[in-house]
Amino acid sequence: MEPFLIQHSQGAVEVNPAVRDSYTPRSREEVRREATQPRSLDSGYFA
Repeated sequence: MEPFLIQHSQGAVEVNPAVRDSYTPRSREEVRREATQPRSLDSGYFA
């Protein structure tokens, strides 16, 4: 997976152009549907 942010040795942090160009925003309904779905916990989370 490509890193979302890139920081050069000099200058500001910027959004990785490869990620930015492939990003497609989700609709309000997609976000709402995802938020209401129950999530399963990773079994190693509490270890």
